[in-house]
Amino acid sequence: MDTEPPPATVSVARHTCIKLETDGAEPVFVKGTWFDSHFHLSISDGLHSWVCNASDEEVRERADQWDQPVTDYIQLAEKHLGFQQPGSVYRFSDAGGGHKRLSWTFEKGGTKLEWRWKCQPSPNSRKTTAEIMDFLMDANIRLSEEVVRQTQSFSRLKDEAEKCWHKVRDSLMRRWNLNLQYMQSLLQF
Repeated sequence: MDTEPPPATVSVARHTCIKLETDGAEPVFVKGTWFDSHFHLSISDGLHSWVCNASDEEVRERADQWDQPVTDYIQLAEKHLGFQQPGSVYRFSDAGGGHKRLSWTFEKGGTKLEWRWKCQPSPNSRKTTAEIMDFLMDANIRLSEEVVRQTQSFSRLKDEAEKCWHKVRDSLMRRWNLNLQYMQSLLQF
């Protein structure tokens, strides 16, 4: 009997990129690539860059330490590193040997917690920084194109609304004039 192995689940990558305002330091750009059970971070201050490639095993260990399912851990990390969260304190500090430590705080159940990930120097700092900037440029272009599409759509919708308004107004005016003529004819008797 031939049995086929079950299809492998493919984790689709999600991407984020933010200019992260850090506590007491210059801002850094953080590009995240998020999967169901692991993630990759590329971080640049414009001159130097660092990477953090959190493996499935590392994420699972961290999630277990916080008594969380891996998916919840990934979602919470993506939330905090995809959009700067009000009330969270972000730090990007020296961890020795050229490494940096990225940390952020959040509140859970009334308790302030802090997550930290150690980042190593990028093997190709210029390339990593260029990839972050390319991502930002592409996102800006997509956003600009969407603004143009939305503006054109709004203009078409506005034109249609004005046409409808004119038709309704003209129809109401004709009815009003007919009613006025009818009332005047009644008054003449």
